[in-house]
Amino acid sequence: MESRPKLSRQEFLARLHSYGLRPAHALGQNFLWDKDLLQSLVEGAALLPLDRVLEIGSGAGTLTEVLAERAERVVSVEIDQHLQPILNDLADKHPNLEFIFEDARKLRFDELFSADEKRNLQIVANLPYYLTSELIKQCLCQLPQARRMIFLVQKDAVPRLKGAAGDGKSESKNQGCLAKLIACYGEVKILKTLPAACFYPEPHVDSQLIYLEGSQGSSALAMLESHPDRLSRVIEMAFYQRRKSMVNCFAASGLKEQVRAWLLERNLPATLRAEQLSPEDFADLTSNLYL
Repeated sequence: MESRPKLSRQEFLARLHSYGLRPAHALGQNFLWDKDLLQSLVEGAALLPLDRVLEIGSGAGTLTEVLAERAERVVSVEIDQHLQPILNDLADKHPNLEFIFEDARKLRFDELFSADEKRNLQIVANLPYYLTSELIKQCLCQLPQARRMIFLVQKDAVPRLKGAAGDGKSESKNQGCLAKLIACYGEVKILKTLPAACFYPEPHVDSQLIYLEGSQGSSALAMLESHPDRLSRVIEMAFYQRRKSMVNCFAASGLKEQVRAWLLERNLPATLRAEQLSPEDFADLTSNLYL
């Protein structure tokens, strides 16, 4: 495939201006215009010709077009109705590209693809900071079959997603609900750091491109695929009060004695805290609780 000419910042701004568009501050929009970094993002996805892609946050369609040139089918979700003209023109050029102009939080991602399509599915998302946790959880619970999930997030959000301190040395002690749910899916890897200057308008902080690779064959991923809401609920209850033992965290839900018995059967101390359990432990616990 021939590569298209790189888009300069000035050309990108001129394109927005020709459609009378400007980023919506209220929606946390920061458009990635740097063509080299867009290419890095797509290379990180390692798209195959038969792949399907769910893109969350179409923006001005710069990344969307690159995805549509490589994948079998791209479904791109965009909340901003003002972007319809520029995106509809893009869809006219790519018959494998479909836009849904809706708040992603109101959608059921699993209903957008058939069972066969989910076997070759990747998720690509440029997430506003205030929706990062919510949308990643939605992806994990609604499309755990996805082979890979690639997220562009603010740099300071990454330690929380990895469950690590800023220095990356204290992983287990800093895990929360979302980090543990991510661990049930697979591993978080950092692909690239993107300076603020790569975006328009420039955000106040740098961003990082991360990807989640599904741990195929693991019991935790199998549980996430079969009972995502149940697993997520158990993890949330286990982290209900971070400073308390896991047994006490389940007291409010009436499951305290079930959890105590589960720990005893596995020779685990009753003082155990949620961050000390592995993803496989959570899969086992979920399958043994009567919710």
